[in-house]
Amino acid sequence: MAEEGAPWTLRVEQGPHGGADRIARDLTDLGYSVTLEHPEGQGAAPLLQARPPGSRQRPFWQHPEVAPSLLHQVSDAILICDPETRVLFMNQAARALFPDPASPAVPESGFAPGHLAPSLEHALGGKEVVDQGVTVGDPHGDKRELLVSARPVRDPSGALRGAVVVARELTGEHRWRRSLEQARDLYAALSETNQFLVTTPPPEELFARVAQIVVDYAGFQLAWVGLVDEEGWVRPTATHGQAHPYVNDIRVAASADVPEGRGPTGICVRTGEHVISRRVLEDPHMGPWRGVAERHGLRSSGAFPIRRNGMVVGALNVYSGLPDFLSEELVHLLDEMVLDISFALDNYDRNERLRQLAEIIEGSPDFIGMVDPRGNVLYRNPAALRLLGRAALKPNLQDAHPDWATRKIQQEGLPRARTEGVWNGETAFLDSTGREVPFSQTIIAHRDRHGALVRYSTIARDITDWHRAQARIQQLAYQDPVTNLANRAHLLERLEGAITRLDHAGRYGALLALDLDSFQTINDSLGPGVGDALLHSVGDRLASVLPEGDLLARVGADEFILLMADLSGSRGSAEQAAERVAQQIEGAFDRPFPARNAEFHLTASMGLALLPEPDCAPGTYLQRVGSALSAAKAERRGSRRFFRPEMVSTVQHRLDLEQELRGALNRDELHLVFQPIWDLDSNRISGLETLVRWEHPQRGPISPGEFIPIAEQTGLIQPLGRWILETAVRTVKPWLEGGVELPAGLAVNISPQQFSGRGFVECIAETLESCAFPGRHLKLEITESLLMQNLSLATAKIQQLRELGVTFAVDDFGTGYSSLAYLDQLPLEALKIDRSFVNRIEQGDSAGRIIEAVIDLANNLELNVVGEGIETEAQRRFLCRQGCLHGQGFLLSPPLSGEELAHRLFGPSGATGN
Repeated sequence: MAEEGAPWTLRVEQGPHGGADRIARDLTDLGYSVTLEHPEGQGAAPLLQARPPGSRQRPFWQHPEVAPSLLHQVSDAILICDPETRVLFMNQAARALFPDPASPAVPESGFAPGHLAPSLEHALGGKEVVDQGVTVGDPHGDKRELLVSARPVRDPSGALRGAVVVARELTGEHRWRRSLEQARDLYAALSETNQFLVTTPPPEELFARVAQIVVDYAGFQLAWVGLVDEEGWVRPTATHGQAHPYVNDIRVAASADVPEGRGPTGICVRTGEHVISRRVLEDPHMGPWRGVAERHGLRSSGAFPIRRNGMVVGALNVYSGLPDFLSEELVHLLDEMVLDISFALDNYDRNERLRQLAEIIEGSPDFIGMVDPRGNVLYRNPAALRLLGRAALKPNLQDAHPDWATRKIQQEGLPRARTEGVWNGETAFLDSTGREVPFSQTIIAHRDRHGALVRYSTIARDITDWHRAQARIQQLAYQDPVTNLANRAHLLERLEGAITRLDHAGRYGALLALDLDSFQTINDSLGPGVGDALLHSVGDRLASVLPEGDLLARVGADEFILLMADLSGSRGSAEQAAERVAQQIEGAFDRPFPARNAEFHLTASMGLALLPEPDCAPGTYLQRVGSALSAAKAERRGSRRFFRPEMVSTVQHRLDLEQELRGALNRDELHLVFQPIWDLDSNRISGLETLVRWEHPQRGPISPGEFIPIAEQTGLIQPLGRWILETAVRTVKPWLEGGVELPAGLAVNISPQQFSGRGFVECIAETLESCAFPGRHLKLEITESLLMQNLSLATAKIQQLRELGVTFAVDDFGTGYSSLAYLDQLPLEALKIDRSFVNRIEQGDSAGRIIEAVIDLANNLELNVVGEGIETEAQRRFLCRQGCLHGQGFLLSPPLSGEELAHRLFGPSGATGN
C-alpha cells in the first residue's frame, strides 16, 4: 500500500481491457498525475507512473473504476496484505499464479502464500525487498521461478498498514529483458566504478564503493569483498545489500584443508579464477552455507579473484535471489571489474610508495637534488637549504661547488655517470659564507626510453663529522694521548719506511730508547695525574732539542724511543752522530721538569742501536734497542749503552727463565724457607718471614731477585703467590698446635700484582678456611708503593682481611713514599725498617737519625717496628737502644728450612726450643 500522495509505478502489458493508454486516461479522469514512458527495445512493456490527487481519497485499489481498469491489466502478480499477512487484494495475474483460496498456494485462512513469507517478513519489518528469487510449484507439479519484490505500506502518521508484494514469473521473454537490463546496469556499474577508481581511493573506500555499485546497478541482493588474513581466513572488508546479514552468519577459508575453504570463494582465491554457483541450493560446494543462503533468499552466486601486485589477496563475492542469474556477459563484465579493481590497488600501492619516497626525500638529512643536462636545478629537498643556506638557491648547481669540486664533477663525475649510470666520489659545496663543506656525493644519469639523457639526480651527504672522526681515529691510532707524541704503531710504520730508504741509499740511522729512572716512584707516590703531567713535560723538552725530521715516540709507561732517520753514510760516523744526540738529550735533563706546580729532577737511562742491519725486521730493532737499554739500567742510573750482539744472550736467558718458571711448580723445584724474627730483648723467636727458593736442576739455585720480577711481569705471580701462602700456613700450623708461640705472626710477602688482582681477598679467606689456619697468626707484608697506587682500594681490602684477624706490615719502610697520612688511615700492625738503613748504622751518616725518626713515628702510632738485615752486634745494640723490639738478619739466624726450623723450635727431644 503506497503512502497517501506517494507515486507508484507499474509495467503495463496489453490485455483484454486495453493497453497503457487506456489506463493512463482512466487515472487522469480520477485526478491522478500520470506519466507514461515507452522504453526502447522490441516488445518492451511501457512504464506508467501515477501520483494520487492531493485530497484524501480511498485506496486506489478500492475504487470501482480503478481495480478493473488498472491493476488487472498489470502482467505482474500484485498482492496487498495487512500486517498479519492476510490477503486484502489480488489482481488477475496473482489469481492466475495462485489459483484460488482452496488451493495449496493460498490457504483457506486467506493468508498470503507461504512462498512469499520471507519477502513479506522483511517488508512488514520495515525493509524493502527487490527481486528476490522464489521457486513455486503449480498443481501439475511444474516449478515456476518468480522474481519477488515487496515494500511496507504506511499511513500518513507513519504507522505500518501492510505490505505490497509484486511477483513476476521469469519467462524466456522476461529473462531476455532481464539480461538486457543487467547488461545496461552493469555497464553503468563499470562506468561508475572506473570514475571512482581514477581518484585512487584507499583500498577500504574502494571495496566499500565497489560493493555498493554492484548491488545498486547490477541488481544483486548482496556483494561483499573478503581479504585473506594471516591465519588463512577470508575476512569481510566491505558488505552491501539487503541480504548483508548473510555475511555475519558464515565463515570462509582460503585453504582446502577445512570445509569452509571448499566453496566458491576458497576455490577462487586458490586458483585465481572466477567460480560461479548458478543454483546455490543444488551446488555441492555450498554445503556449509546452503541453509543460510536459503534463509536469506540467495539462489545464485559468483566469486571473482582480486589481485594485488600480481598475487590473489581476496575475492569479490556477489549473490542474487534468482537462480542462473549470472549470465556469460554478466560474468565477463564482473571479470573486467575485478581487473580494474586490481589495477586500482596496484596503482594505489605505486602512489603510496611514491608518497612514502617523497616523504623520505623531503625528510632526508642528505642533500637530494635534480638538474637538467645543463645543470639547471629542477628540484632540491629542504635539507639543501639547511646544509648550505642561501647558497643552495643558486639556479645552476655547479655554482654551489668550489672550483676544484666543479672540475672533478665535470671531468670525472658526469662522464662516469653518463657511461656507467652512476658515479660516487668526495666533493664539496660552498655554504652561505663561502666556506667549503665536504660531501660524499652520488650522481645518477637518467635517460628516456629512447636512451636520450634527460636529467641528473644527486645525493650528497655532509661528511664534516666523518672527517673529524677520521682525524680523531688517526690521532688515537698514531698518537700517544698523554704526551701527544707518536705511539708505538706510528713508530713502527715510520721505522719500516726508514729502513727501506736507508737500505736503498746506503746510509745509516739509529734508534734510541730512553727510560726515566725514577718516574715510577713519583707516579706511585703522587698519583697518575702528576705522572702524566711530568711525562708531557718531558716529551715537550725532548722534542724541542731533537733534530727536525726525527720521530720521538712514547712506547711504554716511562719509555720513549727516538728514530733518527738519517745520520751518516758510514757506520762509525753514524754511531758518533747518535752519541751526540744522546748527549743533547742528557743535557735536557740538567734542568728540573715542571709538573702540577712542582719541579722534578730526573735522570734517564738510554740504549742505542744502528740501522739498517742485515735480515732485521722492525720488531727486531726494537728488541735490540731494548736490550741495550736493559744493559744500561743494570749498570747504573743515567747511563747509556750501544747495542752489542752479546746482549741478546741476556735477553734470551730471561726468556728461558720465564718458560722454565712456568713448570717449576709442577716439577717441585720450588721450596720455602723461613727467616726467624727475634724479640731483641728476650732473644727469643717471635715470628717468621716466609721466603721462596728455586733450586733449578741444571742452573742450580736461582735468586728470588731474578725470578720474582719475571713472575710479576708475566702474571705467574698469581699461582706462585697462592702456592707460597698455602704451603706456609700448612707448614706452620702443626707448630702452633704443638705449643709454639709466634706473637709477631707468620709473615708472607705480597706482590703489588697479587694485591691488586681480582679475588685477592677471597683467595686469602679460602686458604685460611681450607687449612683451618687462625687469621690472627697471619701477617701480610706489603710495600709503600703498593699502598699508594690506590689508597682507597687498598684500605678497603686491608679492612676486609682485618675482619678475619689478618694483620699487615709495611715492608722496606723508608725507601718509598713515606706519608703520615696513609699510616694514620690504614689499620697496620708493624713497620719494617729497610736493610739499607740498618747496614749504614755504623757509618755515622743520616741512616741512624732516619731510624730514630721511624721508631718514634711508629711508637706514636702504636705500631711495632722490625729491623731488617741485622748482621753485626753493633747494629743490634743500636736498634735495642732506640726501642726497636724486633729484628731479623744473619746475625740472629739465616733463613731455615722447615725441618731445620722445627728442630730449632722443638729440639731433639720434642720439647719447644723457643
